[in-house]
Amino acid sequence: MGCLVATPELPWSRKRHFDVTYQQALVEIGMAVQDLRLQGATRVALVGHSLGANAALAYTASRGGIAALVLIAPSHDPERQQVHWGAHLPNEAAELKAREMLNTGRGRERSLFMDLNQGKDYDLSTTAEVYLSYNDPEGAAVMPHSAAQINPAVPILWVVGSNDSLSRLGRYYAFEKAPRHPKSRYEEILADHLTAPAASAPMVAEWLRELMQ
Repeated sequence: MGCLVATPELPWSRKRHFDVTYQQALVEIGMAVQDLRLQGATRVALVGHSLGANAALAYTASRGGIAALVLIAPSHDPERQQVHWGAHLPNEAAELKAREMLNTGRGRERSLFMDLNQGKDYDLSTTAEVYLSYNDPEGAAVMPHSAAQINPAVPILWVVGSNDSLSRLGRYYAFEKAPRHPKSRYEEILADHLTAPAASAPMVAEWLRELMQ
């Protein structure tokens, strides 16, 4: 489409594996936005998938200057993981462990914390400070809170896959918390969590093209 594009490698990638806090991730997104502006971009849209969509939402809610927001299969809901996973309860033990470490001056000490990724338990090796920044049920990664803080001038394309377990929360979980914009859309497509980006690419491109006109 002739747009400048930045694809920064963020902290949750396979290479980085949660090496900095959620708040630092937002700073890194801001650096990528600034780099695009230095290259001549006059309007910047954020497009994110999964946890990347979560962070794109939080960035747009807490910073200005974003013209449009595309959230593809947005995920990570530390305030209500038990709703997604049924038998899984919120990981209170891991959260309590992280808080105890933080309160005793060991917030930057690396340890193992049980985490969930698409319904599967795994041991996440990181620091208590980093773990809590992503998993605090009242923290920056809570999507309904971020959605409510979005600038009313920012349109949102929110895409979920019909075979993605996260889609069961529907549009009222967070999308409807955002201010209404005439060009905002909530779309459910035939895809699962991992295939949603490729499946939604034509829709995303067309939506952005219409905004550019």
